[in-house]
Amino acid sequence: MSPVMDSKETLTAKGHDATIASESKNGNIIESDDHSDDIEAYRTSSTRVTIGVPSAIFLIFNRMIGTGIFATPSSVVELSGSIGLALFIWVIGMLIAAAGMATYMEFGMGLPRNGGEKNYLEMVFRKPKFLVTCMYAWYVVLLGWAGSNSVIFGEYILNAAKIEVGRWNQRGIGLACITAAFLIHGLALKWGLRLQNVLGTIKLLILLLVVFSGFAALGGHLKIEKPHNFDNAFEGTSASPYGVVTALYDVIWSYIGYSNANYALSETKNPVRTLKLAAPLALGTVSILYMLANIAYFAAVPKEEIISSGRILAASFFRNVFGPSAERALSVFVALSAFGNVLSVIFSQGRLVQEFGREGVLPFSRLWASNKPLNAPFMGLFEHWLVSVVIMLAPPPGDAYNFILNLISYPLAIVNVFVAAALIELYRHPDSAYYHWAPPFRATFPVVFFFLLSNIYLVVAPFVPPDAGQNIYESLPYYLHCVVGIGIILAGAVYWVFWAKLLPWIGKYRLEKELVNFQLFMMVFKALLAAALATLGFCTPTKRKDVFSSEYWPSPHNVTGNFTGWGAVHVHDPSMIYYNGFYYTYTTHNLVGIGKSKDLGGPWEHAGTVLKDSSIIDNSGSDDPWAPDVHKIGDTFYCFYSVSSFGSQESSIGLATSQHPVGGWVDHGAVFSSSENSTVYPFNDTNAIDPNLFIDPKTSKAYINYGSFWSDLWQVPLKKSLTALISDSNPQAVHLSYDDIVSTHPEEGVFMSYQAPWYYLWFSHGTCCGYDSSFPAVGAEYSIHIGRSKNPKGPFVDRNGTALTNSGGTIVYGTNHKWAYGPGGQGVLTLQNGREILYFHYCNTNFGLVDEDCKVLGWDYIEYHDGWP
Repeated sequence: MSPVMDSKETLTAKGHDATIASESKNGNIIESDDHSDDIEAYRTSSTRVTIGVPSAIFLIFNRMIGTGIFATPSSVVELSGSIGLALFIWVIGMLIAAAGMATYMEFGMGLPRNGGEKNYLEMVFRKPKFLVTCMYAWYVVLLGWAGSNSVIFGEYILNAAKIEVGRWNQRGIGLACITAAFLIHGLALKWGLRLQNVLGTIKLLILLLVVFSGFAALGGHLKIEKPHNFDNAFEGTSASPYGVVTALYDVIWSYIGYSNANYALSETKNPVRTLKLAAPLALGTVSILYMLANIAYFAAVPKEEIISSGRILAASFFRNVFGPSAERALSVFVALSAFGNVLSVIFSQGRLVQEFGREGVLPFSRLWASNKPLNAPFMGLFEHWLVSVVIMLAPPPGDAYNFILNLISYPLAIVNVFVAAALIELYRHPDSAYYHWAPPFRATFPVVFFFLLSNIYLVVAPFVPPDAGQNIYESLPYYLHCVVGIGIILAGAVYWVFWAKLLPWIGKYRLEKELVNFQLFMMVFKALLAAALATLGFCTPTKRKDVFSSEYWPSPHNVTGNFTGWGAVHVHDPSMIYYNGFYYTYTTHNLVGIGKSKDLGGPWEHAGTVLKDSSIIDNSGSDDPWAPDVHKIGDTFYCFYSVSSFGSQESSIGLATSQHPVGGWVDHGAVFSSSENSTVYPFNDTNAIDPNLFIDPKTSKAYINYGSFWSDLWQVPLKKSLTALISDSNPQAVHLSYDDIVSTHPEEGVFMSYQAPWYYLWFSHGTCCGYDSSFPAVGAEYSIHIGRSKNPKGPFVDRNGTALTNSGGTIVYGTNHKWAYGPGGQGVLTLQNGREILYFHYCNTNFGLVDEDCKVLGWDYIEYHDGWP
C-alpha cells in the first residue's frame, strides 16, 4: 500500500466494442455510457507529487509575469490615448482574468489531474469521440509558447552587456535560455521547481522596487521634472474603436497564466486545497502589482515618452528615477523575468504533450508518455523545446517573425471559449448523471458567462480593421494569424478523421482504452534484461523483493481529531466518501455515526448520524445498526446498513437515502433479510449483514455483496431503483467466497472495486472484536484478504489461483508494527488526484484492547503489482 505507480488509460486498437469503467470523484462507481472513459483519472507516483502551495503560486506567477508588464503599458496608453482610460482598461483586464481564474479553479478542483483544458473539454464534448482531443492536441503540439520570451531574454542580456543586438546573437542566447529550462525540468524536477520559486521571488522584488519607486516619484523624487500625468488623466482619450479594442486585447494577454497550476495537479500535494489557495493569491498579487506598476510608470515618465518608449518603458522609468546607470540593471532584471516565464511555460506545456502521449492520440505515444530517465516528462518537454527552437530560429526578422509570435497566442482564446461553454453546459444540466459534476468550488454562472463573452471578444477583436498606420504587419493582412490559428485547430479535426475514422475502417478495428502501467512495463523489461545478462554470465541476478510480504506492510497513516464516542476518529466497519471538499466516514454504532474532515489525516470531527432514532426494521439490534455502506449516485446519497445481533442469523439489510451527506436521511427499511426459517435460498443459509453496493461500470447493473460467517460471502442483483431485489422469490444469488477450513467460516465485510480489467473482492477474515475479553490465537485476528475476477459475479481466485469459494484468499494487510492490530472492515476510495487508498478500522493497542478505546480509522495508498494490490 505504498503510492501507486504511473498509469493511464491508453488507446489501443481492438476488433470489438468495449465499455469502460468510470468512477465518481468520491470513488463510488456510477452509471455511465461508453463515454465514461473520457473522465478516467490519471495516476502518478508519489515521488512526482512535489508541488505545494508556494510552488503552485510561483507556477502561476511566473507564467503571468514575463516581460509584458515592463512594456505593455506603453502600447495601452498609445492605443487608448489617455492615462485615465489606460488604467480603466487594466481594471477591466483584471476582472476578466479573475473570471477566468474562477472558471479554471472549478474545473481544476473538480478534475484535479494533469492536462488542464484537455480534461475539461473531453469531459463535456464527448461526441464525436476523440474529436475535441485531436483538435486541442494540434494546438498544443504545433505551437511553441516558450520561444518568444527566450528571444526577449537574449535581447535584454545583450543590452545589459552593451552588445549590439543582432538576429543571431539574440536568438543564440535565446536558444541557450530555453535549452537550460528544458534540461532543468527534464533532469532535475525538484530543482526546476526551486529555481522557478527563486526567480518568482526575484520578480516580486523587482515589481515591489518599481512600486515603491513610483511612490517616491509621486512625491517628486525624480531625475527629471515631474510629468503631472494625473492632472488631466483623460486628456487625449482615443475615439478609435480599433485602438480601444487592441489595448484591451494587450492587457488581457498580460494576465494569461492564471490556469498554469491546472496542468500539473496530479503532481500537486492536496490539489484541491492547494489550487484554492494558490490561484487567488497569485492572481491577486499580480493584479495589485500591475495596477501599482502602471501608476509608478505614469508618475515618473511623461506621457509622450511612454508612448514612444515601446518595449523599453521600464528602462525609461528606471532612468528617470535612478539615473542612466540603472538601465543596465533593469535589463538583467527583465531577462531574469523572461527566464522565469520560459521555465513556467515549458513546465506546463511539456506535461500537456505527455498527457496526449498517455491518451495514445500522438504517433509514438509511448515515447511522449514516458517519465524516463529521471521521473519527469523529458520527452514531452523535448517536443515543446523542439517546436519552440524552430519558431525561434527559422523565421526571418520582420513580418514573418511577428506573425509566428501572434499565431502562438491567438488560439488560446478559442480554447477558452469552449472551456467556458463547457462549464455553462454543466450548469445547464446540474442533475445529470451523464456528467456527475459536483466540484468543491463553484465559479457561478454569471462569472463564467462573463468569461465566455470576454474570450469571444478576444476571438473576434483581431478581425476589426485597423486605422491607417496601425496594422501590426508591414505587408501581411492584419488578420492572417487569426485565420491560420483557426486553421491549425481545424487541422486537428482532419487528423481525427484520418486517425479515428479512416484508419480503423481500413484496418477493421475500433479504438478503445486500456490501462497501461508504464513503470510496470519498465520493471518487466529490466527483469528480462537482467535475466538475459545472467544467462550469458555477465552478472548474477538479484533476488526480487516480495512486495506482498508482511514485512513491507506499512503502519496506518495517523489520524487526528475527536476521540470521544463513535463517528470521528473511533470507527468500526467504516464507509468513506468524498464530497464538496470534505471526507465523510460512516460507522457502526451511534445510529450510523458520521465523521467529517477536510483532510484524510484530520482533524476528524463528529458531524451527526444517519438515523435519528432506531431503524424502522422490526428486528433485534434496530437501535444499533452495523456496517454502513454509503455511495453518492447522481444527486442522492444511499446508505445501506445492517440490523442484527451478535451471533444471530436473524438479520436484515436496510437502506436510507438523503440529498446531503449529513442530515435529511430517510429510512426506507429492509431491502432483504436472512433467517434460518426463510423459505428462499440462500437467505436461510446466509447472514444478511455487511452490505456493499457495487454498480458494474460495464453494464450499469447494480448488486449487493453481503455476508458474515455461516456460508460467508454472497451477491444478489438489485433493481435500478436500488431499493429492492430483482426478485424476492428468486434472488439470483451468487456465492462469492467460502472458508471451509476454519470451522466458523470467519469471512465478512466484503467490498468490491474495479481496476480495468479486474474486479477485486476485498473481505475481512478472522475475529473482529472483543480482544479485551477473548484474545484470539496468532493469525486468527482480523486481516484483509483479496481475490480477483474478470466478471463481477466471479469466479474469484487468489494469487495462487485458488478459488475463493474453495477457501482461497490472499492476505493483503494484517497486524503490523506491534501496535496496529486486527485491521478490517475495509473499503477502497479514489482520491481527487486519481490515487486509490484502502481505508479500514484497526485496534491501536497503544489505547488498550477495549473496542470503544482502541478501534480507530486507518488508511494507506494502494499500489498494484502484476495486477494485484
